[in-house]
Amino acid sequence: MSNLAIHTGIWVDHDLHPMIGATLTTSIRMGNYLIAAISSLVAWASVSAWSILMFYLHQRYASRPDKDLLDQQLQVLFRSSATLRDTFTDAIRLQRAWAGHIGRTARHTFPVAIVAVVWFAAFAVAGVFVSEVASKSYQQVAVLAQPLDCGDFMPMGISEVGGSHYQAKVDYLMLSAKRAREYTSLIYNGSSDRYQSAFKNPILPSKGEYVDCPSPWTINTTCLGPNATQGLAYRMDTGQLDSHTHFGINAPKRDRITYRKSVTCGVLDPTSFSLPVETMTHLVHGSLVNQTYISLRVTGANQSSIAGDCDIAVPISTLYDLDAGYFTRRSVFKLYEEQNLPTSCTMTNPMFNRTDADVTLWIVTYGGLEYESPVDDPLFLAHNISSVTSHLEGVNWGTSYFPTNSFGFLACYDQFQICNPSNGRCSNLTGANDMYRAINSSLDFNKVQETTAKRLIGVAKVVGYYYMGSALGGFGLLAADYSGGVMGHSLPPDQWVTEIRAWFSTHLVVFQNQLLMWARKPWSTPGNPTVEYSLINMTRLNATYKESGLMNEFTDQCTNQLIRSSAAVQNFSILATGFVIFTCLLIIMTATLLPTCVRYSRARRMEKGKELSEKTEAARLALFADEKYHLLAMALRASGVDKWECGKGGIPITKKPVHAPRLAEEHGLSCYSTKNSKDVAETAVKTDDAAQDDLTLSNCLDETFA
Repeated sequence: MSNLAIHTGIWVDHDLHPMIGATLTTSIRMGNYLIAAISSLVAWASVSAWSILMFYLHQRYASRPDKDLLDQQLQVLFRSSATLRDTFTDAIRLQRAWAGHIGRTARHTFPVAIVAVVWFAAFAVAGVFVSEVASKSYQQVAVLAQPLDCGDFMPMGISEVGGSHYQAKVDYLMLSAKRAREYTSLIYNGSSDRYQSAFKNPILPSKGEYVDCPSPWTINTTCLGPNATQGLAYRMDTGQLDSHTHFGINAPKRDRITYRKSVTCGVLDPTSFSLPVETMTHLVHGSLVNQTYISLRVTGANQSSIAGDCDIAVPISTLYDLDAGYFTRRSVFKLYEEQNLPTSCTMTNPMFNRTDADVTLWIVTYGGLEYESPVDDPLFLAHNISSVTSHLEGVNWGTSYFPTNSFGFLACYDQFQICNPSNGRCSNLTGANDMYRAINSSLDFNKVQETTAKRLIGVAKVVGYYYMGSALGGFGLLAADYSGGVMGHSLPPDQWVTEIRAWFSTHLVVFQNQLLMWARKPWSTPGNPTVEYSLINMTRLNATYKESGLMNEFTDQCTNQLIRSSAAVQNFSILATGFVIFTCLLIIMTATLLPTCVRYSRARRMEKGKELSEKTEAARLALFADEKYHLLAMALRASGVDKWECGKGGIPITKKPVHAPRLAEEHGLSCYSTKNSKDVAETAVKTDDAAQDDLTLSNCLDETFA
């Protein structure tokens, strides 16, 4: 629901081991750059890995004691081939050239061609799967919310913000609650593809069951079933919800807590603790208005009129529509005080006088609503018959059914529990206000857990009173969907249970949304506060945590709220990305240094007077002899160009400039012409010392590491 800014950078997802959960969040643009760079690195590593394989094959072929000329040509191919394509095409060319001249040529050349094809396919697939180190740009990913005005959501009252801003607060709460109800109808009813949720867990688990009517409600009333018979209550329970797994408060297991919410509701017989509806006249802003009231018996006394000494007058709506008002133990106490009841009156009605739960009494009024057929649901009971006849035409328009009672009572009590999963200790089920005492009890929370508990409890207190009652009202009744104006369709006999489930799911959605708003107030604009901004006490955001010495933990938790986002961001696994980069660099460095290291190792061994084996010596010589510049030097020497010596890096050079011989053709083969070899020799610079002759290949190899 909340539209939150996203943190980009490195963070740890504690759903996984810290090493595996290390994550980099980037914009889509930067993510594409990173994927392109990694793909290029993989391509480079592919070429380098091929050169390592060619080096190995060359040295293996060079150390063979018995080779034919095809093997020798393959050996040169391995030393000089730069790419997979060159190796593949040259292997095919060699096969075609030698076929029919020597036996079993395919045994020599086909394995080389096949290896080239397989190698190309393997690294092509590796290049494609490089993108798997990142999340898809089109899917929702888990990210951290960027904090802003982090802290407790503490709405101000009318005395603090004034009448106009207070109405803006009411409008905002109603809009938020309606969005939560819309979310509930889409997500919790299986239409999640139409709504992308920002919550880490789009749907919180819960279960419902019928239970016996709670004992406090059976003292002076009873729970009603279909057609006003003796009935049961209904309980919804979330079970233990993990602060990280379910609410997205990113933390390792040692710093998590669990939270449980349980709600038990029942439709009560109103005749035992209420009196008939009466209308009284009040002076409001200089005008007389009629207000309808019912009277609640808060003491259980058998009063008979609204003027009863210990009865509380409660205003209700009589509009031609469904409506619902709520009263909590706190609001009943407030009316108790406002109406100046005698001091002898005490709150003894067990309906309200319960300290281990948050009690809420919903008063549903029906106005002039009628139904097409009887309704047996105890909350919306409608058995009174009304027959409508047109006096002008004498036509009977049919029979309708209107509510049996003027109002219905649905009582609920909410209980909460928090647990420390590290030691298995839990608080007792109690009301939200009493939850704070549980933090300081024997749960043995560490500071991070204590901060999380205060956060959850603070949100639970706000959600219970500000949203579920004053925000939704009659809009929260699903039964309103059955009414088309005054005449409505019939309702099922368990409609009241459907209402409870919807209320409970909506509460969970609002609770999740408020947890996100704890980290970042969505309406906060630095330097340009909105009306909603002014509805929050911005000086008390961190007061609870500051007073408890939890500011470090508070600051950390502000930056650790997980959300799901489909915005233009991508997540990269740092472990996977690092592994790919490290592996590629290792392959590239190995390919670069391997020939040098092998030559150096052999040279150092010879310097120490250790003889190389016959195979190793052959491989050592072939490493230079099959190198392209040495092959050229040997070809030129055959044409008469001599006086060669070793240059830096073991490259054959002549001490003075020499004219290169011309190319000629003999028997269909290209060769350097020996026709002018005498002229070529004469152009070579003569040395004064006849002993200075061509350096042997062995000497050249020794010069490489001199």
